[in-house]
Amino acid sequence: MKYSRTWRWENTWLLFCILALLVFPWLVALRAAPGLFHLLSALPAIDFLPAVGFGFLWGIGQAAFGLGIDRVGTAVAFAIVIGMSAVLGSLIPLVVSQPEAILQVRGLLLLASAVILAAGLIVYGKAGSQRERDAGADTAARRVAHFRVGLWICIIAGVLGGMLNFGFAFSGKIAAQAVAFGLSPIRATYVIWPFVLTAGFIPNLLYTMFLLRRNHTVAAFARAPFREVLISLGMAVFWLSGVQLYGVGAAVTGRFGTSIGFAVFMITLILWSSSLGIITGEWRGARPATFRRMQLGLGILVLALFVLSITGLL
Repeated sequence: MKYSRTWRWENTWLLFCILALLVFPWLVALRAAPGLFHLLSALPAIDFLPAVGFGFLWGIGQAAFGLGIDRVGTAVAFAIVIGMSAVLGSLIPLVVSQPEAILQVRGLLLLASAVILAAGLIVYGKAGSQRERDAGADTAARRVAHFRVGLWICIIAGVLGGMLNFGFAFSGKIAAQAVAFGLSPIRATYVIWPFVLTAGFIPNLLYTMFLLRRNHTVAAFARAPFREVLISLGMAVFWLSGVQLYGVGAAVTGRFGTSIGFAVFMITLILWSSSLGIITGEWRGARPATFRRMQLGLGILVLALFVLSITGLL
């Protein structure tokens, strides 16, 4: 998205969503399950409700995530959204399904990870605000206000980001039907993705269509299409490949795949996206003290995810 030159945010994001949330997931599912539609026809409609419902909510968060990246940069957006999604995605199901477990060791560790996460987000957010002030007195107030709006957008995206996990977690009947039709457990997960991601595509489509009309940017699709299409295509391939590789890695790792493996996945996302933010100049002009505060916030976020991973061993 940083290297888009002729398209606006809504142009790039719409094509990315068409590819990543609609086209590619169905192609993967059809390849994984050649008799996909026959398999799905044996299920009652209500079995698809969790995937569709949670997927739609996640889609709202996904659109907010894209807006957050546009306003606060890759490093801050990924740190906040991924951190919140990881912790809340683990804590909320426990509170809903096993409220008595909150006062047990696992529940207390989850609460501790949430507290540590909140501390990390505060430190990281303040570093981001200070970065905008360091940019120059003439534009500091406007930049800080712009950043704070983006920060709240990222928080909303982080809260809704865990819905993707819920969509998968509560769609066990679809996976069970796929296994009953002879698919392996890994291939069975590919059957769930199209419903979660297609439902997530709907709010992204509605919002980007609204922006295209309001900003009169439909015509931008005709300008420098090859370069811009390549950017959206790259976004879709990298994002979906990353999600799929994590799923395979978690399955191969075994019983620790969804605990330690998930934490490694989240930590790598935050550290690598923060590194990319530094490489592409998001922190250029920040004072050394501001940069150190960012590193401290980043370290606290990693600690929160490490504590989260310990709960998977209990």
